Amino acid sequence: MHESTFEFTNDRDASFEVILEPYGMPYSVPPGATLRVEAQGEAFGELTVETDDRCIVIYSWATSTAKVYIGPDLVDDHDTPVPGIPWGMRMRGFVDMLFGGPGHTTEKETDAGRNRYVGSRSETPCRLIDLPWTTESVRTVLDWGAAPASSPHTHQEIAHWCDRFHMEHLDTEPCLALERALQVAVDVDCQWDLFLANTYTLKQLRHLDFSTVTLPTEWFDQWLLELQTA
Repeated sequence: MHESTFEFTNDRDASFEVILEPYGMPYSVPPGATLRVEAQGEAFGELTVETDDRCIVIYSWATSTAKVYIGPDLVDDHDTPVPGIPWGMRMRGFVDMLFGGPGHTTEKETDAGRNRYVGSRSETPCRLIDLPWTTESVRTVLDWGAAPASSPHTHQEIAHWCDRFHMEHLDTEPCLALERALQVAVDVDCQWDLFLANTYTLKQLRHLDFSTVTLPTEWFDQWLLELQTA
């Protein structure tokens, strides 16, 4: 079982909204309160987060269940596992495709009874990396990421390949080496999303050429070290 936790303490003077996807559930966090999401699933995965000045959106992963706490109180228990999503698609893209974006109340805009968050963005298209789904391929893309000036692929393409690598092995019983490779690949994909959310505003993301974005190269050095410990 794989676990992931997210905590948010509202240091604002007013309540702040946190949305948990793919459930489309909004939670109002009072000033000074802490919201905590505890998720676990059979497949490898982590909670991923996007933020702006209006809300925080948290995405679960396929097979995961989640409990939501505000302070010490359990306010929601999503005990039905998140279903699988189309191969190669991220949960965020899946929610965008089905619902037009995360559930969020903005100026009473709704879509078939579901609240819509009018602040979503989509990445510019990128090339697919044609490598077999092996631990050695993970090492190859990490080597590319550590040397972006000479790499044949962008960090965007590497992050997307890592996501597809994870999806390819959802139903695999991994050996120790593959398990470590999957953990690293999931982290690469999650850190890509977090880096975008923490580095750019939504306005910038709507006009960004994602192929120009580079993660810190020392992250790739660290992921290579983690892979070598397998």
